[in-house]
Amino acid sequence: MKGLGKAKKVMMIGIDGFDPIYAKPLLDAGKLPNMKRFLEMGVTTPLMSMQGAMPTYTPPNWCSMATGAWPGTHGITCFWNHTLGDPLDKLSTGFDSQKCEAEYMHDALANQGLNSIVVGWPTTWPPTNERTILLDGSGIHPFITESADYEKFVICDETFDKVTFKAHIANDSGAECFVTEEVQEKKFGVTTTEHTQKVTGLSVDESILEGAADEIMAPIKAAEGWSFDTLDAKETIFLVNNGKERRYALIKAEDGIYNTVEVYVNKKAENPLGKVKLGEWSEMIYDEFTKDDGSKFGAAYRLRLLKMSNDGSSLYMYGSFATDMNSEDHVYPGAVRKELFKELGAPLMWSNCGRNDLEKNTIMYETMVLSCRWIMDAVDYLMENKEWSLVLQGLHIIDQGNHAHLTGIHLPGEEGEMNREFLEKYYILADEYISRAFKWIDKGVAVIIASDHGGLAVGDDSNELGDAWKLNIGVMQELGYTVLKEENGEQVIDWSKTTAIAQRSQYIYVNLKGRDPEGIVDPAEYEALVEKIIDDLYNYREPKTGRRIVGMALDREEMESINLYGPHVGDIFYTMTRDFAHDQGNTMPTVSRGETSIRCLFMAAGPGFKSNSIIDKKVEIVDLVPTLCYLLGVEPPQTVDGGVIYQILED
Repeated sequence: MKGLGKAKKVMMIGIDGFDPIYAKPLLDAGKLPNMKRFLEMGVTTPLMSMQGAMPTYTPPNWCSMATGAWPGTHGITCFWNHTLGDPLDKLSTGFDSQKCEAEYMHDALANQGLNSIVVGWPTTWPPTNERTILLDGSGIHPFITESADYEKFVICDETFDKVTFKAHIANDSGAECFVTEEVQEKKFGVTTTEHTQKVTGLSVDESILEGAADEIMAPIKAAEGWSFDTLDAKETIFLVNNGKERRYALIKAEDGIYNTVEVYVNKKAENPLGKVKLGEWSEMIYDEFTKDDGSKFGAAYRLRLLKMSNDGSSLYMYGSFATDMNSEDHVYPGAVRKELFKELGAPLMWSNCGRNDLEKNTIMYETMVLSCRWIMDAVDYLMENKEWSLVLQGLHIIDQGNHAHLTGIHLPGEEGEMNREFLEKYYILADEYISRAFKWIDKGVAVIIASDHGGLAVGDDSNELGDAWKLNIGVMQELGYTVLKEENGEQVIDWSKTTAIAQRSQYIYVNLKGRDPEGIVDPAEYEALVEKIIDDLYNYREPKTGRRIVGMALDREEMESINLYGPHVGDIFYTMTRDFAHDQGNTMPTVSRGETSIRCLFMAAGPGFKSNSIIDKKVEIVDLVPTLCYLLGVEPPQTVDGGVIYQILED
C-alpha cells in the first residue's frame, strides 16, 4: 500500500492514433526526444503498448480510458451506437456522454469533493457534473461541429466574369473520424462500391473527400470605387458565412510584384480585417457575420495565400473553418470559453481538405500544428489558473496523420516518400505535446500517456465488410442475407427479404421478429441462423486470392469473453484477418502489419511510478483509471472493470 495517495495530482494525456510500433524506429533515430526522456523518467511495457478494448475505435476506447470500464459496461460499442429494438439502420453518435452507462473518473472525483479539468476528450460532452471544467469532447476536435463558416478554397482570375459558390458535401457519417455536423441520430442508407462508382466515378475512399471544402470563384479587375487611393491595386470578392456574405479583397504589389491580399468588410472601410502574403498564413482575422434573423455575431478565421501570378491576374487561397466567437457552447462553465478566447485568441480548427496533393497535405498539417498548440496552451492555462486534482487531455494529432497518409506509406517513389515524411511530422508534433508533461511531473503530478488505438497500413480493404461508418452491404448480399431493391431510382434494403445485416465495424444483426421493427426471422430459427451465418463468414473467401477475410466470429454468449455484452452489441461480433482489416478497429487489438499496428500507446512517469523501467506484464486500457485513483488516494468509479497496475509502481 506504499503507493496509495503518493501523487498530489494526476493527469492522463491521450494522443489519438499513436502507434507505438510505428514510433519505435523514429524513437531510435532520435526524432522523438521528449518521448525518450519520458520513458527514461518512467515505466512502460516491452512494446510500449497496452491492449485496447474491442472494437478498437475512437469513442469506445476513449470512454474506456476515462471510466476504467469495458464497452460492455459503458455501452459505447463502436464509432456509432445501436440499441436493440431500434430499426437496424438507425444509429446514434458514439461521442455523447449521455450514452455512457459507466461512471467517469472525473464524476467519481466530483462525488468525493475534488475538481477536474477535461479537455478534448471524446465522449465527455455534455457535462456530467458541476466540479469539472470541460472543453468540448463532443467529437474529434473542439468547436468544429459549431463552426461559423466552412473551410474553403478561393480561386480568382481576370478571365472570370462572375462570382460563384460551390458548397462542400456534408460528411455527417464521421468517415475518417472527421465530424463537422453535430448529428445525434442518423438513418444509414445503402452505400456500395458499385453504387459510389456509378454515381461519382470515384472509389468509396475518394468520394469521402470529393467536395470536402467550399469552392469560391471570383473575377479579378482593377480596383475602383474605394474610399481611399488604391494606387495600382486590383480587387476581387471573398465570400464568407457559408457563401451568404461578401468581403472585398485588394490585391497589392511590392516592387511591382503582386504578393499580398487585404480583406475588407466593404469598400468604405478604412482598415482591413486582415491581410495575407504569398506563401504565408494571415494572423487570426476577427470578422462579424450576419445571422438569418439579421443579428450579428463574431467569427474568426485565417487565410493562406497559396499562389498568385506576378501581375496579380490570378490567385489561389485557402480559408479556414471560422470559430463562432459569441457562442458559450461546448465549454463548461460557459464563461471559461470567453476567458480562454480572451487570453489565447480564437482557436484555429484543423483542415480535412483532401489527400491528393502536396499543397493540401501541407495545409492539413499546418492547421494541425496551429490548432494543437492552441489546445496545448489552453490546457496549460487552465492547469495554472484553476483548482484541480485530475486532468484528462486529448489531442487527435496522429489519427489525422494516419487517415491522410497510412494508405500511402508503402507506395513507390515520391508519393510514398511524401506520405512517410508527413506522417513523421505528425509524430514529431505529438512529441512536442509530450514535452508539456515535464513541468507538471516536477510539480508532483503523476502522468500516464496513452492512445486509444494505433493504425494499420491498409492491406486489402475492398471487401464490403467491417466499415464503422456505414451499413456493410457487399459480403452479406453475396451470402444472401441482405437483399436490396430499387425504390425511386435508389437502392434500398428490402426488409421483407433481409434476414441479417452487417452494421458498423464488426456487428451482424439478425432481423428478428418481435425485436426489430422490420423483423422476419422467427425466434425459433434464431440460433440456427446465427450458426449458419458464422459458418458462412468463416468459409467466405476473398474473390481475387481465395483467402479467408474473417478471423473470428462470436455469438452473443461468446462475446462476453471479450467484454462485449448488453443492448448495444449485435447478434454476432466478428474480426477481420490482419491483411483485410481497415486502418483501425475491425481486427484484434494486438494485431500488427509490417511496421504498423493497432496497439495502444502506454507509458507512465511521475510520483509513485517506477523510473527507467520496463515491466513484462500485459496492461489493459481499463487499468489506467484505477491506477491513477490509487496514486491519488481516492475511490475509483463504481463501475470500474480494471485493476491497479501494481507492477508499474515503485516499492
